[in-house]
Amino acid sequence: MGQLDISVIINSLGKGGAEKLASLIFPRLVQSKFSSQLLVLSDHENVTSYLQNLSSVQEQMTILHNSNLYKLGLIKTIARFAKDSKVIHCHLFPAVAWVILAKKLFSLPGNIVYTEHGIINKENNAIRKQVIRWIYKNCDAMISLTDDMKLKMGEYTKELSKIRTIENGIDVDAINQIKPSSRDALYAIEGVPSTTKHFLLMTARFEKQKDHASLIKAMKQLDEHIVLLFAGEGELMQELKDMVAQLGLGHRVIFLGFRSDVISLMKAVDINILSTHFEGLSGVVLEGLAAGVPFLGADVAGVREVLPNDDFNYEHLNIDQLCMKINRILDNEALKINMILTAQEHVKKYSLDRMFELHMNLYQELIDQQKSEKA
Repeated sequence: MGQLDISVIINSLGKGGAEKLASLIFPRLVQSKFSSQLLVLSDHENVTSYLQNLSSVQEQMTILHNSNLYKLGLIKTIARFAKDSKVIHCHLFPAVAWVILAKKLFSLPGNIVYTEHGIINKENNAIRKQVIRWIYKNCDAMISLTDDMKLKMGEYTKELSKIRTIENGIDVDAINQIKPSSRDALYAIEGVPSTTKHFLLMTARFEKQKDHASLIKAMKQLDEHIVLLFAGEGELMQELKDMVAQLGLGHRVIFLGFRSDVISLMKAVDINILSTHFEGLSGVVLEGLAAGVPFLGADVAGVREVLPNDDFNYEHLNIDQLCMKINRILDNEALKINMILTAQEHVKKYSLDRMFELHMNLYQELIDQQKSEKA
């Protein structure tokens, strides 16, 4: 194979926002002016719908039959895969670390682009901070998802010119074509009481970054006829189930597990909510805004930047205000309609087309820079 323009490398196609975006963006890249290939380092828990998104580009895609992302042998594998690439775009840790080491050890010619999806928000110890500095130092270009994230990234590198803000995008047209689940289907979910009047939905992994606990506590204050649905999986699920049981909310807080039809669910409930401590730039927020029902998000980094106005947020960890906002939406039809219309207009700014165009511009700049350096 001759020299390639772009190699994209990611940990897996597992249950995450970065993985979902990669599955949506890469087929567009294959159809672009750039020759390209995708390397997925692990086939562990790859999501079927993400694989389906990539079904048309299987010839340009390699998925390793591997469940361990920390095998040193991946360095050599990446070096062979990307040896002819002009640009190597990597997502997530440890993929970015292996790419940097492969370039150093095997003198790869490609410029490294790294999209920061949120590891910087988890720099809770000195070793992790040093790893982040090392990553940023050895990348040729970096993508931040928000301007706030760019400022935070700037604390780790003096080379601010290497950082480009490219906000996440969603395929609004595709979302608009998805039909909502029927109300009967919601009532048919195991454990949902027949007396339920309103449904709330939170879609998020059960991990420390998210704040499912505040929403569970809020349910204790909300009307008995309101049911909360949780879509997702994760290491803290059992701990949160125990919390629900201790509060006597087992009949009103339902754990759905991972759902591939989450957009249909979003369109069927009364309010979509993201209770979280921080985000990169949440695709769930964008999908919630596009779903045609009111959305509420915690006023935290990665959420506040995306929301249209204060109707859509509540103060982080303020359970009383969260309950007030939920009740205000459920009791006020005019507010509900205004929020839906405002959100659908606002979310047009976050199109997948715009995101893809900005990626293409960055790739072209790096390739042009390589040509000028060789001249």
